[in-house]
Amino acid sequence: VKTNYSCAGVFARAAGAHIGAVKRLRRIRESRKLSQTALAELAGVNQSTISKLERGDLNATLEKVHAVAKALGVEPQELFDLPELHARALA
Repeated sequence: VKTNYSCAGVFARAAGAHIGAVKRLRRIRESRKLSQTALAELAGVNQSTISKLERGDLNATLEKVHAVAKALGVEPQELFDLPELHARALA
């Protein structure tokens, strides 16, 4: 079942969310020695999706974020440095 929910509402709640997203996603991608294009191909998304996520434009569907995370071998929440979400997950 495909949802049209945007990640923006979820991830933008934490202050500086876009900064954490940029650093975390790019760091994970680069640690795996993947270009944006290569990651996009693995995730089945456009290269522009990867670029936008890394720039902090978080207006992507949950499916796209999940696909990127799966291609990187991580959980979706690991792509973002959001203490608010991590605290909620530990509660």
